[in-house]
Amino acid sequence: MSSTLITTSILILILLFLYYVPFLLWLATKSSGVEFGLIELILMRLRKVPPALIVKSLITAKEAGISDIDKHILEAHFLAGGNVTNVIQGLIAAKKAGLKLTVQKACKADLSGIDIVEAAETVAKNRNSSNG
Repeated sequence: MSSTLITTSILILILLFLYYVPFLLWLATKSSGVEFGLIELILMRLRKVPPALIVKSLITAKEAGISDIDKHILEAHFLAGGNVTNVIQGLIAAKKAGLKLTVQKACKADLSGIDIVEAAETVAKNRNSSNG
């Protein structure tokens, strides 16, 4: 074999490894305090779930003070065709508005086509106008 073919093969193997083993994303989970194992991230990728979407969503939720979100629910929601970002942003908007919204209800609303952020803001406005 020529050295070019060997070099190309090694480069392809390294790129495949880096694609399937999101090491930098795993480091981000460790630094943010979001619990993920490296194997979980690899399996997520094999199941065609973008690990970066789930990890970033959980980090965003944690930064907003929402830490009771099960990563498996978000993964299942994505696989069901749901918008994980809409769910997380909706949970944050609901929390800011003082509304109690569970992840399960947010996922159900998202799969129904509801813009959860808009719905939370509307409920908060209606609540404030009826109290004032």
